[in-house]
Amino acid sequence: MPLVRARRETELGTEVQCSRCHEFWPEDQEFYFMQDGKAHTWCKACYRSDPKVVDKVERWKEKQRKNPAPPRRKQPLWSGTSSVFQPAIEVEEEEQVEP
Repeated sequence: MPLVRARRETELGTEVQCSRCHEFWPEDQEFYFMQDGKAHTWCKACYRSDPKVVDKVERWKEKQRKNPAPPRRKQPLWSGTSSVFQPAIEVEEEEQVEP
Protein backbone atom coordinates (compact mmCIF):
# COMPACT_ATOMS: atom_id res chain seq x y z
CA MET A 1 0.00 0.00 0.00
CA PRO A 2 1.56 3.33 -1.05
CA LEU A 3 2.13 6.02 1.54
CA VAL A 4 -0.09 9.06 1.31
CA ARG A 5 1.61 12.45 1.42
CA ALA A 6 0.33 15.03 3.85
CA ARG A 7 -1.71 17.72 2.10
CA ARG A 8 -3.55 20.80 3.24
CA GLU A 9 -5.70 23.45 1.61
CA THR A 10 -4.75 27.11 2.13
CA GLU A 11 -5.55 30.43 0.48
CA LEU A 12 -2.64 29.71 -1.88
CA GLY A 13 -4.17 26.40 -2.94
CA THR A 14 -3.07 22.85 -2.22
CA GLU A 15 0.15 22.48 -0.26
CA VAL A 16 2.06 19.22 0.10
CA GLN A 17 4.65 18.25 2.66
CA CYS A 18 8.26 17.69 1.59
CA SER A 19 9.33 14.24 2.74
CA ARG A 20 12.83 15.45 3.61
CA CYS A 21 12.40 18.79 5.45
CA HIS A 22 8.74 18.17 6.43
CA GLU A 23 7.76 21.72 5.41
CA PHE A 24 4.53 22.42 3.52
CA TRP A 25 4.92 24.14 0.15
CA PRO A 26 2.44 24.98 -2.63
CA GLU A 27 2.19 22.12 -5.09
CA ASP A 28 3.50 23.90 -8.19
CA GLN A 29 6.62 24.18 -10.34
CA GLU A 30 8.06 26.99 -8.24
CA PHE A 31 8.62 24.71 -5.23
CA TYR A 32 8.67 21.16 -6.65
CA PHE A 33 10.02 19.45 -9.74
CA MET A 34 6.99 18.08 -11.58
CA GLN A 35 6.69 14.89 -13.60
CA ASP A 36 3.49 13.78 -15.30
CA GLY A 37 1.60 16.49 -13.42
CA LYS A 38 2.73 15.24 -10.02
CA ALA A 39 5.20 16.85 -7.62
CA HIS A 40 8.33 14.96 -6.61
CA THR A 41 8.56 13.99 -2.95
CA TRP A 42 11.36 16.45 -2.11
CA CYS A 43 11.03 20.22 -2.56
CA LYS A 44 13.50 21.94 -4.89
CA ALA A 45 15.55 23.34 -2.00
CA CYS A 46 16.08 19.89 -0.48
CA TYR A 47 16.81 18.32 -3.86
CA ARG A 48 19.43 20.94 -4.74
CA SER A 49 21.11 20.62 -1.33
CA ASP A 50 21.47 16.82 -1.56
CA PRO A 51 25.19 15.89 -1.73
CA LYS A 52 24.63 13.46 -4.61
CA VAL A 53 22.93 16.15 -6.69
CA VAL A 54 25.57 18.76 -5.80
CA ASP A 55 28.34 16.36 -6.90
CA LYS A 56 26.50 15.57 -10.13
CA VAL A 57 26.12 19.27 -10.97
CA GLU A 58 29.80 19.92 -10.22
CA ARG A 59 30.86 17.01 -12.48
CA TRP A 60 28.66 18.40 -15.27
CA LYS A 61 30.12 21.91 -14.87
CA GLU A 62 33.68 20.54 -14.94
CA LYS A 63 32.89 18.57 -18.10
CA GLN A 64 31.52 21.74 -19.72
CA ARG A 65 34.69 23.65 -18.81
CA LYS A 66 36.93 20.95 -20.31
CA ASN A 67 34.87 20.34 -23.46
CA PRO A 68 32.81 23.42 -24.27
CA ALA A 69 30.18 22.97 -26.91
CA PRO A 70 31.19 24.41 -30.29
CA PRO A 71 29.49 27.70 -31.14
CA ARG A 72 26.32 27.26 -33.12
CA ARG A 73 26.48 28.41 -36.70
CA LYS A 74 23.62 30.32 -38.14
CA GLN A 75 22.24 28.30 -41.00
CA PRO A 76 21.21 30.26 -44.09
CA LEU A 77 17.50 30.38 -44.71
CA TRP A 78 18.12 29.19 -48.25
CA SER A 79 21.12 28.14 -50.27
CA GLY A 80 20.78 30.89 -52.88
CA THR A 81 20.63 28.46 -55.80
CA SER A 82 16.88 28.27 -55.92
CA SER A 83 15.08 30.60 -58.27
CA VAL A 84 12.17 30.87 -55.85
CA PHE A 85 13.89 33.62 -53.90
CA GLN A 86 15.24 35.48 -56.92
CA PRO A 87 13.11 38.12 -58.64
CA ALA A 88 11.40 36.88 -61.80
CA ILE A 89 11.98 40.17 -63.64
CA GLU A 90 15.23 41.97 -63.30
CA VAL A 91 14.70 45.63 -62.57
CA GLU A 92 17.03 48.04 -64.31
CA GLU A 93 18.58 50.68 -62.17
CA GLU A 94 17.38 54.18 -62.94
CA GLU A 95 19.96 56.58 -64.16
CA GLN A 96 20.51 59.42 -61.79
CA VAL A 97 20.69 62.82 -63.44
CA GLU A 98 23.26 65.13 -61.98
CA PRO A 99 22.10 68.75 -61.55
